[in-house]
Amino acid sequence: MQSMLVEFSVENFLSFKEKVVFSMLASSDNEHEDYNVVTLPDGTRVLKSAVIYGANASGKSNLLKAIDFVSTFVNESHIRQIGDPTGSIPFLLNKEFQGMESKFQVIFYTSGVKYIYGFSCTELDVIEEYLYYYPKGAKATIFEREDVSEYSFTVDKNEQDKISKRNACNKLYISTAANWSYEKATKPFGFLRRLFLLTDSFSKEMLNKINKSSSEDGEIRALEILNKWVNTIDVGISEIEILDNPDLNKTQDLFERIKTVHSLTDEDGGLRQHNFSYVNESDGTKKFILYSAYIIGALYLSYKNVIVDELENKFHSLLSRFIIEQFHSEETNPMNAQLIFTTHDTNLLDLTLFRRDQVYFTEKSIETGATDLYSLDDFGVRKDAKIEKGYLMGKYGAIPFIGGVN
Repeated sequence: MQSMLVEFSVENFLSFKEKVVFSMLASSDNEHEDYNVVTLPDGTRVLKSAVIYGANASGKSNLLKAIDFVSTFVNESHIRQIGDPTGSIPFLLNKEFQGMESKFQVIFYTSGVKYIYGFSCTELDVIEEYLYYYPKGAKATIFEREDVSEYSFTVDKNEQDKISKRNACNKLYISTAANWSYEKATKPFGFLRRLFLLTDSFSKEMLNKINKSSSEDGEIRALEILNKWVNTIDVGISEIEILDNPDLNKTQDLFERIKTVHSLTDEDGGLRQHNFSYVNESDGTKKFILYSAYIIGALYLSYKNVIVDELENKFHSLLSRFIIEQFHSEETNPMNAQLIFTTHDTNLLDLTLFRRDQVYFTEKSIETGATDLYSLDDFGVRKDAKIEKGYLMGKYGAIPFIGGVN
């Protein structure tokens, strides 16, 4: 069943002062319809990927941090102690906003059902929270929360009332409910907790399991796909092996178990192999192996979302493009996983790769210091436009101002 992010909005958090909306809904444009768009059973058309451009310190990373904050807070809320801060950081460049709530909302599908989840919080308390869903096509309320501890339920009232009494002012109710096995909270909780920002540490955990993982149909081994990828991109590695050593079976010892095999041609024209430790590989190759582990999990093993800050870091443009194309392909993305990333790599600004509604920009106001978020689709750009050139010329904003140097 489909699980996809449709929309995320944030207000009064980090560099976002006023509400901004990041949408994965496809516009009426039919460009790359067969590859970059998924049509859900109810007719909703959702994008498989989105890229965000902007100058340094414009706030593009803050958008991903906002998504990650929601995911982390949902995932860890139930273990917070009384008095622990929520972790929310309001817009700090305006004193009025420092005392106001930060607000977040996520619209998504999971197990084929549409959900709307949102909350507002200060640095100490969750003020409002709500979860709606569309089990039969019409909107229904699972719970609503106001004034920190005032709850209202339209379904399973007795069960939810008991759970709400176990919740605290600095905890999200959805987290508490899911961890008390309340059925209507567990599926949206599962989706939200996987919206985190991809890091090396999580990829490392995934790689530690990847040689034993299989797809839902049990036919695709993730390590085989990883080896196919390293051969395709030609980083000089013919094979990756993860040694099964019982003495090196902990996550922190993973790198000691990874062996890369390099095949070279000798003077007689024969092949000879050289084995290297993972730690001897280049930084770019190591990052590719690590990130590929989680990306393959998203594409084939139902992990669904990949959210990456500065995808191009240590990657050649063609390597970044290769990763993007895996998400756009029906063959390599049968589960309709989504990729959301920031980048400075303008070589990827190409309308043969992206639709106009897949390209976003962030720009920071000189007057207020607040971040604005907008789409290339807002500009009415022609389908054959050279958008890389237009972006570098400043047609869409979101580029650094570089003044004269004396």
